[in-house]
Amino acid sequence: MNTNLKVLIKACQRMGVDYKIYHKDRNMVEVLGKNNSYLFINFTTPLNSHGVARLCEDKDYFYSFFKDVINMPRGRAFVNPHADPKYFQGQKEKTIAEILTSISKEFQYPLIVKRNSGTTGNNVFKVNSKSELKEAIETIFNVNSKDFDRIAIAQDYLRIRTEYRAVYVNGELSFAYEKSIRGAKFQGNLVRYIGRGPRQF
Repeated sequence: MNTNLKVLIKACQRMGVDYKIYHKDRNMVEVLGKNNSYLFINFTTPLNSHGVARLCEDKDYFYSFFKDVINMPRGRAFVNPHADPKYFQGQKEKTIAEILTSISKEFQYPLIVKRNSGTTGNNVFKVNSKSELKEAIETIFNVNSKDFDRIAIAQDYLRIRTEYRAVYVNGELSFAYEKSIRGAKFQGNLVRYIGRGPRQF
């Protein structure tokens, strides 16, 4: 059973809320309310519509939708030159070399290169040179990798002092914590983190 669902069940038990577990892997939990039920499957929740969930999963879509109202690092998406031509709408770069040239012209080192989808820091790179940039792009576009993505994002690197994660439910802050990278060791990409636990607010 996934950790998020274990936490959900503990919350139900503490609050006296009924729930039901389905499937042999126990990663399908139905929370039973008085008039409604809410189905949690793996890492998906019933809190967002399908469209909103897709927006949250796609970094390029998220940036395009929110860049005028949320202060975010500047970014640009690049499609794998070997992808189906239908994905190339609006992209002038047709080769890896052209992508590398465009990124080098538009961004300063260091910069962040990451896959468009995915979580937990897999295939997220802090890039300090053109050779590292080439390696990052080729890693993301590697079709033989489980972390393959047909879209890579280049993004301004921000030197931050503190990072927070926040969860909002129906427009209201429900939970927030400070992330820590103290003691973390970065090897290749920016997989996080070995540090003190989250600090709740």
